[in-house]
Formats: sequence, C-alpha cells, structure tokens
Amino acid sequence: MLNQERQASRFSQRLFYVTAIILISVLILAAGFDWQISQFFGNMNDPIATTFQDIGLWTSPLVVMLACNIVAHAGVRASNWPWYVRAIAVVGSTLFAGYELWSGYLKYAMMMVLTSVKDIQAGKPMGMANSDGGSLALPGALSISLFILLYVAVCGVAQYWLARKSDDDLQHLVRVALVAALVVLLADTVINTMKTTWGRFRPYELLAGDPTKYTPWFHINGADGHMSFPSGHTETAALSLLFPLFVDRKNARLQRLVFWLAHGYGIAMAISRVRILAHFTGDVTTSLVIVWSVILLVTTVANLPLVNWVALPQRKSSKSTQAASPAAE
Repeated sequence: MLNQERQASRFSQRLFYVTAIILISVLILAAGFDWQISQFFGNMNDPIATTFQDIGLWTSPLVVMLACNIVAHAGVRASNWPWYVRAIAVVGSTLFAGYELWSGYLKYAMMMVLTSVKDIQAGKPMGMANSDGGSLALPGALSISLFILLYVAVCGVAQYWLARKSDDDLQHLVRVALVAALVVLLADTVINTMKTTWGRFRPYELLAGDPTKYTPWFHINGADGHMSFPSGHTETAALSLLFPLFVDRKNARLQRLVFWLAHGYGIAMAISRVRILAHFTGDVTTSLVIVWSVILLVTTVANLPLVNWVALPQRKSSKSTQAASPAAE
C-alpha cells in the first residue's frame, strides 16, 4: 500500500511539473508573439469557436448548482441541525441555484446566441458577439420556459443522485460543495479584478481599430473599459476541473475519466477563444494558470484530492494477483 501511495504521489507530481512547464512556456512565447499568433490563427467565422463562446459557459454555473443542491439536500436530511439553519440551507440554496442558472448562464447564453444570429443575418462575422457592456431584450416566454426546463432537469437529477447517498457520503459531499463554491468565488474575484485592472484590448478590437494600442500580456494599462486579460470564458471552463470532486470516491476510474475530460474542456475553450479573436494566447493561458492553481491550493488545504490516484494501481495490482493465483496453484 505504501508503494502504491508513492507511485500515485510521483504521478501527481509529474502531472503538475509537465502542466506547469507547458503553461509557463506558452506564456513566454505569448509575451513576444501574442499579436502574430492571433493574426495567423484567428477567424471570427469559425462555427465551433462561436458555439463555445455562445453556450460553453455551463461548467461553472453547474458546479455552483450542484453545490447548492447538496447543501439543500443536507438541510432536509440533517435532523440534528436547528430548524432555522435547515430552512436557510434549503430556501437559500434553492434560490441561489436559480439565480446562478439565470444570471450566470442562461441570460448570457441567450443574448450571445441571438446576437450571433442577428450578426449572421446582417452579414457580419458570427463570432463578433461580446458581453462587454452588451445588452439585448429577450423574449419573456422563451426565457422563462428554458429557465424552468433547465432548473427542473438539473435539480431533479441532482436530488435523485443525492437521495441514493449514505449519510457519510452526504457529509463528504457537503465538504466538497463548500470547497467548490469557495474555489469558484476566489477564481471569479481574481479574474474579474485583473480584467478591470489590466485594460487590455481584445484582438478583434485592434484589428478593426488601432493596432498600435496592442500591449503584451504583462503590461498593465489600468481601467479603460477593455477586458481581454485574463479570459473569463477560459476561467469558467477551467473550473470544470472541480467535477471529479463530486464523483464517488470509490469509483477511481470515473474520477480519472472526468478529470481528463474537464482538463481537455478547459484547453479546448482556451483555443477557441484565441481562434475567435476574443482573446490573445497570453489571456487564456493566464486564466488556466490562475484557476488551476486556486483549485490545487484549496483542494490540497482541504485535503480533498481531485482524483484518488492510489486506487488505480491498487486495482491493477489486485487484478494481476488474481490472474496469477490459478497458475500458482
């Protein structure tokens, strides 16, 4: 067992070092070639990048909604809590989950999709829609219907999932919910503060305006209304790395699958943001560095590893032992 823990620890360290080296190398490259990369790689008519931009921000709101459902379910089940604490947990979490769905995702996604459609009809690039100061009147019936459908679907599935958990599992998930919510809050605060402070122009703004206003990612312009650095879309996608925490701790294979899918989704979103000329390479790479660092720090301090890497070699060794036992007999 000790040997398996050492193997898991070495794998985690190698994963960290490889990821850190790649991200730092990309940041160094972006410091000198951000503008050239955008000119070579950018295309505001890319349908895949437009899809990521318009409806790809579901990950962070889903994390918050899962956390809210866990707290609400714990409030219903925890008979040892005072009634008023249980009431606050249930009512507050239910309301906040709805707020996060509407304000954190649905309102933005509908605005972006409708704006993209209008831009295509007007002969403009489909990916030029932007949330910086943007507003669009939404059809009331459509927005309410979508909200109710998504809210009932997410909360219904979450409550069905939680109802099958033991009290010990639920207690663990409450810790996960609090840690995940803290990570989202910290990452969002840091990214939004830097966006306002840095004042970096977006690539498409420079291509359509004055290219001389380009500044490298490490240059702070001050609050000027431009918010390219760091990337908010990439931040939200990178927060999907919290999803493995919600997977059953005994299911190491599913933890590993969710981890790599989340890892890939964050990278895919980062690439799409550069492709659609909404961000420079330095913008998206910095978001990955910040979010993944916050996740690593908070989960380590809280003693909540994203993946139970120890169980993987343990399962393999047990299988090999079972296969060898008939031969030994």
